[in-house]
Amino acid sequence: VVALALAGWNLVLTTRLGQTETTQGRIVDAILSVGHPDHEVVPLQGPGSERAGMVYVQGEERMYVMATRLPEPRGMYRLWLVDRGRHWSPGVLRVDGDVAFIYVHTDPERWEVVMITDEPREDVPRPTSSPLVSATVE
Repeated sequence: VVALALAGWNLVLTTRLGQTETTQGRIVDAILSVGHPDHEVVPLQGPGSERAGMVYVQGEERMYVMATRLPEPRGMYRLWLVDRGRHWSPGVLRVDGDVAFIYVHTDPERWEVVMITDEPREDVPRPTSSPLVSATVE
């Protein structure tokens, strides 16, 4: 029983380590993207002390959104991309301490607005709350 419990615990730790390594790799890639000559940083603005930004390289189909100092969530931080009234959410931001992060495989320049909301559930088709932070993508 003890050996089985230890094996299960080892599996849990291995899974968490893999997720952490993937997230760290994407954060490093986001930071290195700033060194690319065609990089863009889009600051997302909110009403308070929130700090957030979207980083991408022009012509590449990937973007990174990072945020800190967000208010305590009621549910989960969800990223929304908006174009001509069409809303698409690629997912929920991963939170580690005071930092929220998400990697998205899309062309950021095809979207008009990027925003983060605090959603009560994961399966909402449109934002149900006002944006915590947002920006227009130019």
